[in-house]
Amino acid sequence: MEFLQKWNIYPAYPNPFNPLISLPYEILFDEYVEVDIYNLKGEKISNLFNGFQLAGNHVLHWNADNFSSGIYIARFKLDSYRYSQKLVLIK
Repeated sequence: MEFLQKWNIYPAYPNPFNPLISLPYEILFDEYVEVDIYNLKGEKISNLFNGFQLAGNHVLHWNADNFSSGIYIARFKLDSYRYSQKLVLIK
């Protein structure tokens, strides 16, 4: 059985950041996407997107102006796939 990749998650930039960060990704088919930000306690602190998206390149932006310096996790849910990426906020 051949695996068909349906997405590309690119590195967030700039990382480390203060206070804005961009999270680029590409989906190859129309599908449901959810992108959330978590703290290191595992608490969801922000939802960047939750819905159906058309195939193509997308970029989400997170403004962490109201959050303290530290490490955060961006979690992508695309169809049945999960991907996490570490974000470092330095103020």
